Amino acid sequence: MSKYKTNPIGVCELCNMRLSSQWHHKFSQTKHNKKHYGKLIDEPFNLCKSCGECNVSHAHIPKWASWDERKFRNTAEKLKYVLPKPLKSFKE
Repeated sequence: MSKYKTNPIGVCELCNMRLSSQWHHKFSQTKHNKKHYGKLIDEPFNLCKSCGECNVSHAHIPKWASWDERKFRNTAEKLKYVLPKPLKSFKE
């Protein structure tokens, strides 16, 4: 089961100051990405705990928590997930 269906308990992994209240998707959960990758978007490897302030503002998201499609696909492949073909916009 995806972590996304549970409440994030602990400290925000983005600021390490406030309690987490939601999940941050490292690879964005845009409509286009969700349609193409489906439930993979909500798998634990793509999530980290975040407080409302960090997740809403996206102002101080560290680089390790902001993925492009290449990073998402590489991480998923290392973890043995089966992936669809890359999006048309994907650049090798």
